[in-house]
Amino acid sequence: MSVTLFSLLPLSVNRASALADQNDRCSEIFAVDATQRAVDCPSAPTGVRVLPADQGVEVSWDATAIENSVDDTSANTTTNDVNTATSFQVKLSPGDIVVNVAATSHTALVSGLMNGKVYEVTVVAINEFGASEIVGPLSVTPTSGLEGVVGQLVVQYEDGVDANASDGTATGSESVDNVELTSSVDLGEGLHTVELSESVTEAEARVIIDELESDPRIAWVEVDEILLTADVSDPDYSTRQWNLWGEFGIDRSLRVPEPLTDSISGANGQGVAVAVIDTGIAPHSDLGQQVLQGYDFVSDRLELWAARGPEGDRVACDGDYVDPETFGSMGWDANPADPGDWRGVAPVRPSSWHGTHVAGIVGAQTNNGIGIAGVASGARIVPIRALSWNGGLSSDVAAAIIWAAGGHIAGVDDKALRNRS
Repeated sequence: MSVTLFSLLPLSVNRASALADQNDRCSEIFAVDATQRAVDCPSAPTGVRVLPADQGVEVSWDATAIENSVDDTSANTTTNDVNTATSFQVKLSPGDIVVNVAATSHTALVSGLMNGKVYEVTVVAINEFGASEIVGPLSVTPTSGLEGVVGQLVVQYEDGVDANASDGTATGSESVDNVELTSSVDLGEGLHTVELSESVTEAEARVIIDELESDPRIAWVEVDEILLTADVSDPDYSTRQWNLWGEFGIDRSLRVPEPLTDSISGANGQGVAVAVIDTGIAPHSDLGQQVLQGYDFVSDRLELWAARGPEGDRVACDGDYVDPETFGSMGWDANPADPGDWRGVAPVRPSSWHGTHVAGIVGAQTNNGIGIAGVASGARIVPIRALSWNGGLSSDVAAAIIWAAGGHIAGVDDKALRNRS
């Protein structure tokens, strides 16, 4: 078979020179020889589909059939798999993201993207001679399914203003047409969440916000958005965290000896409580006894329920549902334990234990032969859960910040605040 293929090469092309520079179109290399192009060039992927996912894009294409070509020596049609792809390559821009896919797979999930941003996707098949014709670009916009839909606002009232009007609506409602506003959660310091009687578009929400902000009793208003933990897919990212150990990082600014294992008197966080507002906390031997009582500010709102696995039923955004005895009741509660934020739907991921990771960066014990060394190993950690498997509301994060700073949140026990010293 190989002898026959070599005999078909045009004299002006050396097979070695045609080998896979994946930036070259195989069809361009063999542009003058249609027969050679049909035999050697990989067929372009067919049926390419791009679907939006939460912080990601799902790309799929049809399985490539083995091509039929004509054997000139026998004039018989024979099955030939030389031009079958040995891999596929998916590219996204902006960002110059490249994903290499094995020939046995016909799907790719690209995560770590920005919801609401338009990406251009191209797909090519690759073999030893180069790449097929490009399929695309195809446009797609990652989405959580909640973009463009607003059901709740965060309203900052001026000092001394009651958030509830005499008729039970939210103060300022009379300035807004078509939608009824109801004050929902008192976040403290005059900050309240305000529910809309029906969801509106972002443009409509902007009009409502302008109308509310024209009321002298209201300082400012913003949409209660879904927030997510940062997703960094680059495996070399940890080696680039200059803010921790680079020339201008924390270890240099604190003049921490190399390696970062020795606590420095007066600079190890002794007497300081650090609130980590994240996914909560999981037990870890490297955190010692310095983890204090925290709180769980993840709301249980029906509109945030979603399927967590393929063909699964919709479940609560608050992952505490998996085991309330271990992780606390649904909605706000005094148990900041992290139930995990794994996802079986795009972007598929195992649990990140992100809050525990951040707590370790802050306060992991030093010189104990376990794990890493925290930058402030003498500090105490106040774990506050505000993010779950499907993200978290900005109002929940705001409540967590206010509570962590010593502010009072209606319905939240302040006892833990008094026990931080």
